[in-house]
Amino acid sequence: MQQELDGSGCSGGYRAVWHTLKMEGIQVPREVVRLVLKELDPEGVSERRSKTLRRRVYHTPVPNHSWHVDGYNKLKPYGFPVHGCIDGYSRKVLWLKLLQEDLSSVQLHWNSHYIRKSRFDTISGRPDELYFLPECSGGRNYIKSVTDEQFDDMSQYCHEYNEDNLYQEYFGEIFEQLRLGEPTNWRECLDQYNRLCEIAEG
Repeated sequence: MQQELDGSGCSGGYRAVWHTLKMEGIQVPREVVRLVLKELDPEGVSERRSKTLRRRVYHTPVPNHSWHVDGYNKLKPYGFPVHGCIDGYSRKVLWLKLLQEDLSSVQLHWNSHYIRKSRFDTISGRPDELYFLPECSGGRNYIKSVTDEQFDDMSQYCHEYNEDNLYQEYFGEIFEQLRLGEPTNWRECLDQYNRLCEIAEG
């Protein structure tokens, strides 16, 4: 559990940790995971407990009806852009881009966990099952094929991220001078980010 808290599951609650353990073949009662997590990460438990989410009403009728793409750009100037896409119906993570090892783990974990029925207008189930077998939950697949002409027509409304930028070139040189390798997990990424900030302020 400590390894999970130090890795990509650092912000997950006891249900997420329990699900990860279950995926790794470790059978532990949920209540035991909750109690151990309370001992290992009392600050995190307290933070998660104190935040009450106020949710908006949202409804999408079927898989592939709407995809949601978002990015986290605060690290972009340092060469760490994060982008992701989820299906609005199933909440299946379709893709994530940054540290592929960590993100692939998050994607696998999320797409196989069970989303409980709630008072909000959401479909319960596992994102993979909801996405690939929408008929089992009363839905249908809404994906549509498009012609090359339609694709080209829409591309004028899309902005492609240009990876060749001044910041990336600058920090690329610093990486070379300091012989820094690519980070393999979020802690290494954060350490490198902090080190680069110190150098930039310098």
